[in-house]
Amino acid sequence: MQAWKELLVACEGSRVQVTTVTDKIQFFAVVRELSMWMDGIMGQIGLTDDARDLSVLDGMMSQHQNLKSKIDNKSKNFVHCVEMGKMLLAARNPAAEEVHTNSNTEPSMCTP
Repeated sequence: MQAWKELLVACEGSRVQVTTVTDKIQFFAVVRELSMWMDGIMGQIGLTDDARDLSVLDGMMSQHQNLKSKIDNKSKNFVHCVEMGKMLLAARNPAAEEVHTNSNTEPSMCTP
């Protein structure tokens, strides 16, 4: 009976470790995806030329409205990312130190 209890304790420890690693991997995958998406949006914003006439200005306004719509639609993903990070930190997850360190070195990692 003692061996069975020890096995259950070992299994629980392994389950917690797997869950911890999984949560960390999911969080950093979301961060990486959002970071790449933001880089793409910033590239699109930076490509605008000076408006020399009304038709170019209309096109730029349309493009900026489109980009704003994309950003607004993605806001839930940013909130989810921040909440995931907060949960890792609050749960004293072993990955919390890495999350905290990366969020301090990358201030825009999970903020819209």
